[in-house]
Amino acid sequence: MHCIGYWDTRTLCTERTTTAVTEAANKLATSKDLVKVAFEAALEKKATDIMALDMSDLLVVTDYFVLATGNTDIQVKAIATEIEKKLLEECKAKPAHREGLQEGKWVLLDYRDIVIHLFQPDFRDEPRNGQHRHPGQSNRN
Repeated sequence: MHCIGYWDTRTLCTERTTTAVTEAANKLATSKDLVKVAFEAALEKKATDIMALDMSDLLVVTDYFVLATGNTDIQVKAIATEIEKKLLEECKAKPAHREGLQEGKWVLLDYRDIVIHLFQPDFRDEPRNGQHRHPGQSNRN
């Protein structure tokens, strides 16, 4: 797994201009284009702990995972809505599947080339706290 970026609200690691956005809209968007647009949309809604993971060497079903955190149900839903809106406007992309939008604790947006996971802090931290384990995984801390 290769992390192509890790950002928080203090750092923006992307360079885009109006010309680049217009040019991207006139051609098919790459998975990296989708990641950049999703990142910017999440940042607009004050998401934190934004991370893009290049999964292309490990998985055949998707190129990138994008992870971000929102503090409340309302913020997680707003981040998801903004990402969907921006990806449709700028990349003409619609999710193939979505889950969790009703509750807003954890939202999954599957664009096939990228899969976006939006969490509230407690849901994002659960695997680290040992509450969710894969079968056969050790109970050691």
